[in-house]
Amino acid sequence: MTRTTGTENADGSSYTVTREYDAPVSAVWDAWTEPDAFAKVFNAVPESVVLDVRPGGGFRADIKTPTGELHPVSGSYVEVVRHSRLVEDMGAAQEAGLEPQRMAMDFTDLGGGRTALTVHQTCDSPQTAKISRQGTEFLLESCATYLASARPSA
Repeated sequence: MTRTTGTENADGSSYTVTREYDAPVSAVWDAWTEPDAFAKVFNAVPESVVLDVRPGGGFRADIKTPTGELHPVSGSYVEVVRHSRLVEDMGAAQEAGLEPQRMAMDFTDLGGGRTALTVHQTCDSPQTAKISRQGTEFLLESCATYLASARPSA
């Protein structure tokens, strides 16, 4: 069983969302750092996915919306601790001349083949935080779907 919990700060400009998965931390990590898995979780065009998962490395992909539109996403990795923590600066803000929107992801091994993924992001406004949180929750659900389909059948 998976479950999602979340909070936001008093002014609504940052949020934290935690999702628990029935999957080992290595599988959850791979969903965010391996190109083939990333493409499935993010509904990205597979050949557009480039992940250089190291501090100072970058990422980019063309994400397909349910209506078929393509939206490029990009950014850079600030901190990478394998199977434990990813911190990213999102590229859209930087490209618009704004401060980067930083997202931190903490992967926690809960034992018994279960993992908690906690995402925290501080945004420039409550409206941006609301939209970002919705996107994060969608991706966490997509990750759950991917992990369930990737699990070997009994």
